Amino acid sequence: MKHNLLFILLITFLVACNNNPETEKATTASEKQNVSDGTSGDNLITFKVNGETVTTNLWNISWSVMPGRKVLNITSDMNKEPRTIMFNVNGSSTGTYKLSNTVEAMKQEGLGYGSYRPDYKKNMMDIYNFKDGELSISSIDTIKNILNATFSGTVRNEKDEAISITEGKVINGKILPGTTNL
Repeated sequence: MKHNLLFILLITFLVACNNNPETEKATTASEKQNVSDGTSGDNLITFKVNGETVTTNLWNISWSVMPGRKVLNITSDMNKEPRTIMFNVNGSSTGTYKLSNTVEAMKQEGLGYGSYRPDYKKNMMDIYNFKDGELSISSIDTIKNILNATFSGTVRNEKDEAISITEGKVINGKILPGTTNL
């Protein structure tokens, strides 16, 4: 069961990072709208890893429609900062989503799951999954396609080594084109 969950998380992460032509067009348009050095401006994600601040751009914020629910994916830009974080939450509105590494977190409205990779470029299989925590969406503007959120929690790898993720913020995150009728 644990391996199935890991496999599903990996597939979800890889799909979020898919470089098909439509995604490349959307990313190029998004990058033109949100030019940032990764330390100021819009379309940012910032968080602390065991007290050390990470600030980078967002790679992806997008919605998927699953049977009976909408799923929001938020992924940091692993090309600009190898310390990468990713979330999937079952919902499409403001509010707080509890994070965990359970089957329920992948299916139940109001819950979510996610992971942290200490160095996506050198070892993308070194995965720490959220065992507890929360992601709170404070605003979603579906006209301007902007999302703001905060997050925190504890992530653990298969060896049960823990990392603390604190003071996380999504700052004016750009929701990719194609999101309609939330």
